[in-house]
Amino acid sequence: MVTNINEYEAETAFERFALDRYLPLTAQASGSYIDIRPLIDGGKNVIQNGASHIQANREDNLRAAFLPLAFGAAWKVLDLTIELALAKQGIKPQREAKLWPIKEKARIAMSETLNGAILTEETCTWVGILTCYVSTIEYRHSLIHRQAQFVEIPLTLSGHGRDGMPLPPLDEATLRALIALSQLVGEGIISNGLNRRRLDNVNFLLNRLSCFGVNSVPQGVRMKPIEYYWMKLRPDPHGQWVAPFSIVHEQMRCRRQLGHIDVRIDLPGESGRQLVGQCEDLPDWDVTIDFNQPPSYLAYQ
Repeated sequence: MVTNINEYEAETAFERFALDRYLPLTAQASGSYIDIRPLIDGGKNVIQNGASHIQANREDNLRAAFLPLAFGAAWKVLDLTIELALAKQGIKPQREAKLWPIKEKARIAMSETLNGAILTEETCTWVGILTCYVSTIEYRHSLIHRQAQFVEIPLTLSGHGRDGMPLPPLDEATLRALIALSQLVGEGIISNGLNRRRLDNVNFLLNRLSCFGVNSVPQGVRMKPIEYYWMKLRPDPHGQWVAPFSIVHEQMRCRRQLGHIDVRIDLPGESGRQLVGQCEDLPDWDVTIDFNQPPSYLAYQ
């Protein structure tokens, strides 16, 4: 039973690792990148490139073989998310039980009394996540008790509930949406809430999971491959290096891109190492970069 974020992070570490490794097997083709370095050098044109070097593994057999593990990992992340939300509200198991019965967690989850502040203030998004959790309990039981059936062509999950009745089959698109949802939820909990990008993608995924009865969720942003802005730093008269983020935002306004965009910054005198960040987090002005302590919205890669 988890009672705080540190325990949650530790208890879900393996499951989140498994999801991080599984989802690229089901990924779409990688996004393109836009080279704005010529603009930084005083030119007038950018270079539009095709698919990047980051390629997803599309081994169908491997994807099918690991699907039971990925589904089980995703469900556990959602399950412990519910436990953490209960702990944050001071709600304890009945009869001082050491562990939460799943049935009791499900009852509270659907009672509209469980607050989702640990993840988001968007009530409809939180309710959608709770609905997915409750709606997949019988599939989890079927998997744990070896009654689940995974068919490879087409890739589906089916089984029987505790009452012996057959469960509606879940197709690969639904399973992938559930797994991706769980990954985003886990990341959001550890990051003290969903940022705008994750919330957009969670809402998109919840709309893909309408078979579980999810409704009234904002559309979100379609989870298409991330595009990359490739840039460089500009030296200033004082011997420092400046990131011309104003050019990045100018390009974003001109292109009116609806998907998410990352920035990759070449470092002077280094080969291969870059600073990376999410474009929506960048300021709309130029920033002097301290290589020993880069801004919080940039990270070395």
